[in-house]
Amino acid sequence: STLFPYTTLFRSTILNYGDLNEYGKKYGGMVIVSKVLYYEDYNVEMKEKVFHVYRDRMNQNGTDLIMKHHGFIIILLFGDDYKRVRYFIDSIREEIVTKYNIKAKFGVGLVKKSLEDIKNSYNEAINAFQWVAQDNHEDILFYKDMGLELVLNHVDPYTRNKFIEKVCKNLKKSEIEEYRKILREYEKYNGSIKKISEALFFHKNTLQYKLDKLYKKTGFDMRNYKDFVILKIAFTLIKKN
Repeated sequence: STLFPYTTLFRSTILNYGDLNEYGKKYGGMVIVSKVLYYEDYNVEMKEKVFHVYRDRMNQNGTDLIMKHHGFIIILLFGDDYKRVRYFIDSIREEIVTKYNIKAKFGVGLVKKSLEDIKNSYNEAINAFQWVAQDNHEDILFYKDMGLELVLNHVDPYTRNKFIEKVCKNLKKSEIEEYRKILREYEKYNGSIKKISEALFFHKNTLQYKLDKLYKKTGFDMRNYKDFVILKIAFTLIKKN
């Protein structure tokens, strides 16, 4: 559901709705949507222990809110400090991995100044979560850091698959994974062959060879700006799939 579960969430706080709304206007607040990746043999007791890790990381002043909703853990954190949120999430991830060998995914919405707008932060957090849930390398995505994903999230499955097929039909799965990494570093280092090679532990000539091979197999050259955009869209859609 994309409707923010007000009643259930607010039931967990010692403050009333009016107090929370004033607190939100003063400090702002954002929603985090998380899902824990349990193995099938994890029992209810273990799931409660993991939930307590989340709960124990929150402020003890009765303002920050947490609930379980349809398999998700939903958190409303008051404040506008994204660094605090990052630290909050990292501390949870570290503890549940260390203690229970469990991973979790997190989507984070934008800061809002009223409880009426919090539902938008919730929808943004869901949007971010849907993307990071498909990512084998990242566990956290802030809505504020989403780019192409904001647009591509609304592309229908037929169009998405047709575009992927057009660009990547001649690539093996292992090649798609390799070029996904190259594309990520290419964007990060603004096309610097030297820096990309160092980041991926390639010789520069090896990287050039791989880029030439990609061009031969797809017809798109990452070193060409227009082609880079097409490849970026295709590989982002693959992540969505």
